[in-house]
Amino acid sequence: MSYRVVLAGVKFYVCRQSMEYNGVEKSELAGPAKVALSAMTMLNVLQLDGYALLR
Repeated sequence: MSYRVVLAGVKFYVCRQSMEYNGVEKSELAGPAKVALSAMTMLNVLQLDGYALLR
């Protein structure tokens, strides 16, 4: 992972449900990645902060 994007303010969130389904441990993630309960929960939290999902 390029830490330049982290220094620029980019945040990374990983879905815990997907981690469990795929057998991924938190220790396997890149340092700045944070674990969210689920993708939908994180999406709702970010939308409340003014972000929008673009497809």
